[in-house]
Amino acid sequence: RRLLAAHEVGLAAIPAYIVEGDESTVTRLLEQFAENEHRANLTEPERAAVFQQLAFEGLTIPQIAKRTGVKKAVVEAGNTVADSEFAGKIATKHEVTLDQAAATLEFEDDPKAVNALVQTAEDTPDQFRHEVQRQRDDRARRQAVEAEQDALREQGFTILDRAPYYREKEYTSIADLVTPDGKPVTVADIGGITDKYAVGRSASDGVRSEVYLRGGKGKRG
Repeated sequence: RRLLAAHEVGLAAIPAYIVEGDESTVTRLLEQFAENEHRANLTEPERAAVFQQLAFEGLTIPQIAKRTGVKKAVVEAGNTVADSEFAGKIATKHEVTLDQAAATLEFEDDPKAVNALVQTAEDTPDQFRHEVQRQRDDRARRQAVEAEQDALREQGFTILDRAPYYREKEYTSIADLVTPDGKPVTVADIGGITDKYAVGRSASDGVRSEVYLRGGKGKRG
């Protein structure tokens, strides 16, 4: 509980004596854990702190799982949460399990994804794994689009925030243009034009690029 309190008030370190672990300490921790689990209904961060303390005493994750009667994956998640300020705050502030709190670490730099995961954990926990995968898929699509846009920039394109609406006349898609001999205009055909634009967006079959010229014309470099 001292370790948990230190996390909650933002302390990076607390005074402590380093001693060699012994079986009596392990036994005491296990007895306290069993009693508190039964009577006090430990919070998830408190359970994580116990798992971490047992690990400090030299027990491996399988050993902790066996001696506490807790699934190995939960013990592993508990140690992850105990070691992470971010996941610890998630577990403290929200009604999430240890494995759910640990899963949010993968999206620590994406607040929208974390909010979606926390909401799913609290409202429809049976859908949590599906939401994790959905967030992974969304991230992969965004990264693919960003990579495509970077490649387009290297080819001299200005990236638009969105595809122009059909009735907008400022830009013309090269899909609506043909060469003097009547063939569809390709990206290769406009290689020498400097005033060219593109939008990269996710599609069911990958990333799709749409290329435009301003007003259907461009300046050659």
